[in-house]
Amino acid sequence: MKHISKIIALCMVLFVAGAFTLPTQFAPAEIHAASKVKISKTKATMTVGKTMQLKIKGTKKKVTWSSNKKSVATVSKKGKVTAKKAGKATITAKVGKKKFKCSVTVKKAIPTYYSGMYRIGTDMPAGEYYLFSQSNYGAYFEIDRDTSGSLDSIIANDNFNYNSIVTVSAGQYLKLDSCYAIPIAYARVSTAGEGMFKVGRDISAGEYKLLSTDAFGGYYEVATSALHDIDSIISNDNFEGTQYVSVQNGQYLKLSGCKIVR
Repeated sequence: MKHISKIIALCMVLFVAGAFTLPTQFAPAEIHAASKVKISKTKATMTVGKTMQLKIKGTKKKVTWSSNKKSVATVSKKGKVTAKKAGKATITAKVGKKKFKCSVTVKKAIPTYYSGMYRIGTDMPAGEYYLFSQSNYGAYFEIDRDTSGSLDSIIANDNFNYNSIVTVSAGQYLKLDSCYAIPIAYARVSTAGEGMFKVGRDISAGEYKLLSTDAFGGYYEVATSALHDIDSIISNDNFEGTQYVSVQNGQYLKLSGCKIVR
């Protein structure tokens, strides 16, 4: 009987000791959970006028948002960032005594002109533009001297699959169909396939080997400008298989149904 009493007493001691040690067993988990509090982004690039949502994850505590340069980027009470002008700003989220930061770089918005008709000098500035197709069936552009709609009013026009380059002057009209235009300063073009490339910018001057990629053969054209008139053409040809061509800085190389292989 005494032996049984000792066993019961020992169990009670172990139970009480365990009850007091339980909180310490959970303490590491609480510390680990607290260490997971973080901001959704630490770096971001935006364009003027765009917005971005930042969040603090891993806590339900109150978050206070602020920007060190409101002229560049502002932030709302709920973490919504709005890009105001080009520059850099730091968005800070304060949770208790801890701070979480996101470095924001704001860039100028790229002027983009989609399908439609534009008066040069009024709707868009005169200059050189890269056009990019938005259709799997190709795109079309047309430069007109007036809005009469007659054939005589057409200065230049062309169909293209990937990209083209045009130079337009004040008073002219640029018609875009299934494509968009951006100023040359913002353009990034792939030279892996067909398209129109400015030598010295998109490709280096030199000799290139061309390979036909179309069952009906390929076409190349070397021009002095992006005016798309007959007088600007230096050389052009239709070919099957392969063809060599040499280009100089400032010239333009147009490829249709073919690509550069070296």
